[in-house]
Amino acid sequence: MHSATIIRYYAKDATPGIFLWNDNAIAATLELPWKENKTKISCIPEGLYRCERVRNRITTGGTQINSTYLISEVKGRSGILFHVGNSVKDSNGCVLIGNNYAIVEGRQMILNSRVGFFEWLKTIGQIEKFNIKIVSASI
Repeated sequence: MHSATIIRYYAKDATPGIFLWNDNAIAATLELPWKENKTKISCIPEGLYRCERVRNRITTGGTQINSTYLISEVKGRSGILFHVGNSVKDSNGCVLIGNNYAIVEGRQMILNSRVGFFEWLKTIGQIEKFNIKIVSASI
């Protein structure tokens, strides 16, 4: 069975993390800051969730996604996808995927998101479902 984990830390304006697949770091992640799990303005709480492959989705920002994963079983939330994006402005509660980070004009950013997202999808392969554990980094 494949295992996925996001190890993240909470910053003032964003929640950056590292996506592990079978204990190997394969992508950088970026989420909204923690705001009590409020829809469209908060990252999701730490916990164990189910991810399921979905196709032909459109983000609330209007981006077409041919294939990605939906995170389910988040209490009080729905429609949480993994997708391309460079800053929290590109997310309404979803998890952005990229290759690395930078601080641009004082803001946490994710870099090479489009390339990183497709590399992430390729690494996961054709898995239809998996569980993901989201935890805080011990700093």
